[in-house]
Amino acid sequence: MTTTSNTHSVLDCAGYIDRLDTPSMLLGADDTVILANDPFLKFFGQEKSDLIGKMNYEEACAHNLSGTKDCPVAKAKRLKKAVTAEVFQKNDDDSILHLRYNAVPLYQDSEFNGTLVNITDITADVATRNNLRQAKGNLDVIPTPIMEIDKLFNVTYINPVGANVAGLMPDEAIGKKCYDLFNTAHCKTERCACTRAMKNDSTITEETLARPKDGVIMPIKYTGSPLKDAKGNIKGAVEYIIDVTDEAKQKQAAAEKINNLNAIPTPIMSIDTDYTVTFMNPAGSGVAGLTPDECIGKKCYDLFKTAHCKTEKCACAQAMRADSIVTEETIARPKEGVIVPIKYTGAPIKDAKGNIKGALEFIIDVTDEARQKHAAAEKINNLNAIPTPIMSIDKDYNVTFMNPAGAKVAGLTPDECIGQKCHDLFKTAHCKTEKCACAQAMSADGIVTEETIARPKEGVIVPIKYTGAPIKDAKGNIKGALEFIIDVTDEAKQKQAAAEKINNLNAIPTPIMSIDTEFNVTFMNPAGAGVVGLTPDECIGKKCHDLFKTAHCKTEKCACAQALRADSIVTEETIARPKDGIIVPIKYTGAPIKDAKGNIKGALEFILDVTDEAKQKQAAAEKINNLNAIPTPIMSIDTDFGITFMNPAGAGVVGLTPDECIGKKCYDLFKTPHCKTEQCACAQAMRADSIHTAKTVAKPRGQEISIIYTGAPIKDAKGNIKGALEYIMDVTAQTEVEKTVADAGAGVSTVVEQAKANMGLVNSDMDAMNQIITQTMASLSESAAKVANMQSSSMEMLALTQQSSALAATVEKDAETGKQAGSEAGGKLHNISESMVKSNEMVTGLVTQLEQISGFVDIIKEIASQTNLLAFNAAIEAARAGDAGRGFAVVADEVRKLAENSSKSAVDISGIVKQIEKDSNTTISSMKNGLTMLDEGSSVINNALMSLEKISVDITSIASSAGTLNEKANGLAREGEEVKTKIDEVVGISRENQEKTTEVTDLVKQTDISMDSLTASSEALMVAVRKLAEA
Repeated sequence: MTTTSNTHSVLDCAGYIDRLDTPSMLLGADDTVILANDPFLKFFGQEKSDLIGKMNYEEACAHNLSGTKDCPVAKAKRLKKAVTAEVFQKNDDDSILHLRYNAVPLYQDSEFNGTLVNITDITADVATRNNLRQAKGNLDVIPTPIMEIDKLFNVTYINPVGANVAGLMPDEAIGKKCYDLFNTAHCKTERCACTRAMKNDSTITEETLARPKDGVIMPIKYTGSPLKDAKGNIKGAVEYIIDVTDEAKQKQAAAEKINNLNAIPTPIMSIDTDYTVTFMNPAGSGVAGLTPDECIGKKCYDLFKTAHCKTEKCACAQAMRADSIVTEETIARPKEGVIVPIKYTGAPIKDAKGNIKGALEFIIDVTDEARQKHAAAEKINNLNAIPTPIMSIDKDYNVTFMNPAGAKVAGLTPDECIGQKCHDLFKTAHCKTEKCACAQAMSADGIVTEETIARPKEGVIVPIKYTGAPIKDAKGNIKGALEFIIDVTDEAKQKQAAAEKINNLNAIPTPIMSIDTEFNVTFMNPAGAGVVGLTPDECIGKKCHDLFKTAHCKTEKCACAQALRADSIVTEETIARPKDGIIVPIKYTGAPIKDAKGNIKGALEFILDVTDEAKQKQAAAEKINNLNAIPTPIMSIDTDFGITFMNPAGAGVVGLTPDECIGKKCYDLFKTPHCKTEQCACAQAMRADSIHTAKTVAKPRGQEISIIYTGAPIKDAKGNIKGALEYIMDVTAQTEVEKTVADAGAGVSTVVEQAKANMGLVNSDMDAMNQIITQTMASLSESAAKVANMQSSSMEMLALTQQSSALAATVEKDAETGKQAGSEAGGKLHNISESMVKSNEMVTGLVTQLEQISGFVDIIKEIASQTNLLAFNAAIEAARAGDAGRGFAVVADEVRKLAENSSKSAVDISGIVKQIEKDSNTTISSMKNGLTMLDEGSSVINNALMSLEKISVDITSIASSAGTLNEKANGLAREGEEVKTKIDEVVGISRENQEKTTEVTDLVKQTDISMDSLTASSEALMVAVRKLAEA
């Protein structure tokens, strides 16, 4: 049968062969080579002249199928269609060539006329296929699941182990979804390692749980890696799965061991090469008074404070230097007043490369030797570190392990012991008998302990106690025994050491006792027996709660009961009443006591009398009460300005209780302009580590309060600033005094100005009065002269009647003028008097205000005195409190200084006010003298007016009696004499008035000087008030 693709003649293919780059040839109908291209000639090492028309196909390129029915050329002719086959041929050097033959029969006019043969070298492909086939075979024998999946998670390959996990055959698993086979928590999620591997073109490893069958849970670690086709396109992933069940169990076992370490009631810790604690079990942290986490990072020598710490005798230091296990004994002082004799062992800790990176320290309280041995047995995981013989044997009693201590007893090295019979090494009376503890352990599958005599060397006899325990393989079959040997010789020494430790307990001056699980006393040291008024022996067998009678006895709070229940060390505080009328505050610790098998058989109780500590707490509480009693706000804040303490006075200001203030921000309560600024005294105190005082206005609950407040830093035990103490003083009254004094000063200035203005008017009036008096005196002098002329010419009056009448009229006119001047002088004096009365009233008012100021000053002095007293009391209380009261002592000292400055300023103000009062009283006295003189001047002027009135009447009489002058000449002479006398009196009075007026003027000037002094004193007062405000 032919096809159109085969209907090619030989001639049609001739040109085609030459264009092919793979070996090709054209055969005739008889299989003779009629044409071959250059690649063919080169590949088979033929010459064209030797080949064309001279060799047939099998001669030119013989292969393993040549001459058989499967030969591709013969098969193509027979089947009349193209045939492809893979063949191989052996070269002269015995190498094998794998070739792919493609034979195409050629026809012309439906008649076969030759074959076109194309040859491809597939040696490399075959080798690759073989390798892949071998790899698949290798994958099939790998004892852990491996599978390949496509991008849709269909399984395209799975090895037998993987299929077996899923409960299938490999062929059954092909085509199934991988997530249906393994059912992991990552399946069909973004966490799937294969999904991520195909997405990121990288290898991804994850851990999860697989559930391949119902009831089967398998922890696995699996890796997904992308699979690519020939073009580099990701076509799936290969997944490698590891069962980490054992690893998970190891982790769980490690966690359990850590838990076991934490449960061990004796201190265990690990340190680095700088002696920094990297692990501490609860028993160790309890001894140091911390939690395990609080111990991490601290120096071991800061926690236990032994005599060996930071010296060459430190067992851990020796262990790290010598790369060996070292045990020492010393005294630890983990807390003030606590002394604990210990035996401790240091063992080096190494990293994966074997470098020493720290030490493991195991601490045993020597006061409890049995517990120490039991704890040591549980904790020491390196058998080579145990200083007593330990060995393991097989069922034929051949030694499979021997620690150095055991080898040393036998006089050999550990390696030399391996393979020898144990009975040849120790030669005990039990060896090779039914009494052998190891033989019993292997036969009974139990732990057996016996005592016997060992003779490891000639002349050496050692009494021993030894224990045999069965050793099993992974399937639980007994394969040997572990033997632990104790030299009983040392047990006697241990008993002696234990007795010494009991003596040490007896020497401790604080009660220590042990009880059984029924709370019966099994041991009591003399200090404890003395407290209850008995001897130690008398205490044995009694109930501990009958002896100490604490509030915790026979309750859930009993520390010993808690220690027995929880298998841990418990500390509590309570009140003991060991005797009638005796009350003792105590802190006591209960620790479980175990037997050799680890069963709790009782408790050890350590009791401390904390009477002094209770008194200190009470004293501290009293100091807090004292602070709460201070009637001015006091508070403490942390570095974030959160309130940690507030006394009632401060809480009352902000309208809260002290407890409600705790935790709030101080600036939210007092709302001063300084809050949350650089001016805040507390912020400055914490920044500068010093005391700062400032003045501002607080606005709690919307009201404004003028305050002076002081901030002082508060430090923790390490000297780090952890907050500030703030003392606040309400200076509203002082501010009001300042305002009052300022107003009074301003009033004084006004009064002085008015008084000075009035004094100016008085001076002006006195000048006018002097002028009037001078005019009056001139008129009176003229009248006197005229009267003298009248008297000297009395004999001529008769003749001069007309002249006398005219003269009388003139005198009458002058008298009227004098009367008018006197009346004006009286009016001026009246004005002066009223002005001086007003001045006197104003100065009196000033004195009253100064007296009020003196009252305010007294109030300030009283406040300063009370504040000074409070500061003194606070300083005393702070001194009693010691370091805890340093902050309050500093604040008290600052408050005392402020009170002293306030008192001093108040005294200065009081002196100035008194000086002003003195000057004011002097001014009032001067004004009163002036008023008196004005009254006297007014009287004088009234007398002068009366005289002038009388003169006027007399002149009138003269005028009216001119006709009778002659008859009354003698009377006129006498009356003229009287007039002259009166005029002289008026002149004298006028002179006196002028002198009085001068004195008034001088007094006014003196008053003006006093007013200036009053102004200066007022200004000094204002300055003093400002200084007080600034203080």
